[in-house]
Amino acid sequence: DLIVFELNRQYANQKHLNNERVESRFKANIKNIENDPSANLLIKRYNKPQCFVIASGPTLEDHYDYLFKQQQLPDSIRPLMIAADTALRGLVSHGIYPDIVISIDINIRLDHFAIEATDNISLVYFPKLAPEVIEQWKGKKYCAYPKHKQYDALANCHSKLRLYANGSVIHPIIDLAVYLGAYEISMFGCDFCYAKNKTHTFWPDGSLGPKIKNAKHWILNGRGKRVPTDLNFRGYLRSLENYIKTKPNVRFYQSSLEGARIQGTQFKDFNR
Repeated sequence: DLIVFELNRQYANQKHLNNERVESRFKANIKNIENDPSANLLIKRYNKPQCFVIASGPTLEDHYDYLFKQQQLPDSIRPLMIAADTALRGLVSHGIYPDIVISIDINIRLDHFAIEATDNISLVYFPKLAPEVIEQWKGKKYCAYPKHKQYDALANCHSKLRLYANGSVIHPIIDLAVYLGAYEISMFGCDFCYAKNKTHTFWPDGSLGPKIKNAKHWILNGRGKRVPTDLNFRGYLRSLENYIKTKPNVRFYQSSLEGARIQGTQFKDFNR
């Protein structure tokens, strides 16, 4: 996978190299960057040993009931829940309201969110996010930057927490969880593949971009079976594994064997 990704790196990165569009988005968000605090301040509100990292992969649907029950626990024992932007609508439709949502993609739109349900949810965003999402978010908002040179000039003027990111929103979610003190991280819907012959939970095929019929790659799932995926997901998976290697004191758990096998993690059956 690493060799294939390196051979295709230039092609895979093309959509991220439109500096003009990114700079334009930075300018559109300058007031938000100036007004919203750095995400490092979240440590004053959240400092829990357990964190649930929730993405929108197909296997998330298997754990809605479990996550709902966990949310009903007293705050003193309930795990911190950090969700990806595209997971929010599905979670809210099942009565689940994560503590934090992270959004980093320039292509994410307002209609990808359940904005009306965000009163008590904190948003952590990269300045590439559409300004209307940030401005209409009802809960607290925090700004962060990836550890990428593209953000260095901005960081010199407006210092914010720098988070690990290499294409997937899962990366900064997990890095934030570690920053906030979590030493046990459980992943839900972090599949990096089209398990169950779907691209995402909740969203129709193709509505978030990729379509099953266009998948030209595969990875091995937790059962050792080939599952269709795309090149970018293979890259995100290997980048996550590299990150996990740097955190030997943190325990990482996968919640499903149907998603990609992630080196450095253990499977844990949360539905037992």
